[in-house]
Amino acid sequence: MKSTIKQYQQSIARKVKELRKQRLLTQKELADYLGLSQNRISQIEAGQGSFSAEHLLLLAKKFNVPPSSFVDEEKRAEPALQNALARHGAKHLRESEDTLPSEKLDDVLRLVREVLATPADSRAVAALAPVIVQDGDPSVLNRIRLRLIDDGIIQRYGWLLDNVHTALRHELSGKLSSDWREKYERAEYILKNQLAFPWNTLTKADREDVFDSVVTQKTLDQVRKESSGVSKKWKVVTRIQPKEFAEALKEARESH
Repeated sequence: MKSTIKQYQQSIARKVKELRKQRLLTQKELADYLGLSQNRISQIEAGQGSFSAEHLLLLAKKFNVPPSSFVDEEKRAEPALQNALARHGAKHLRESEDTLPSEKLDDVLRLVREVLATPADSRAVAALAPVIVQDGDPSVLNRIRLRLIDDGIIQRYGWLLDNVHTALRHELSGKLSSDWREKYERAEYILKNQLAFPWNTLTKADREDVFDSVVTQKTLDQVRKESSGVSKKWKVVTRIQPKEFAEALKEARESH
């Protein structure tokens, strides 16, 4: 615990110093704003102290950044992503107690966008299945579609919904409680209507979207070969299979 606190202190100190210099503020000017001495600011920036919670809120306001930005992005991105997935239905992914929540992942629209834009691993992508089931109302899904058109990853979004729809149909063919069957049937109906949308008007028919990390042409050819029928339909090159989305649904269901 002490080492974690020390890491946070050092991260906050680095970020505050960086933001202060970007805003062309002196240590004295920042000290006056916070009601601290210049010597105290100097100590904190050197990693020899910490700000109070109230000071962090003032700093966030001063620099116009979310409070969570004071923690190094590379150290908090993956746990924050996992936390957000867990909050939005992927209950099989336990929330980490060792990270600050990320404001950019606070709603399902931003969460889906984050995962599809920069996929960390197949588990995070598949974990979107229970998220879509829990929060995927038509209005929400339509908002996501409009946003991802602008982001240039609309092809991946159609691929995602098709995979979740396929996974739902698979799960509905098995034994489910009445509550889960009702929930899945509703989600399956919504996704069926979403997939009836003329997606071909939003994507380039000949455009291939490489979703996996590919280093060589040989690797690319191998990933193409391993791609599922859904992936080939959407021209998304990835090893991620529909069964992974079905497994995510099952794991989330069993974690409730």
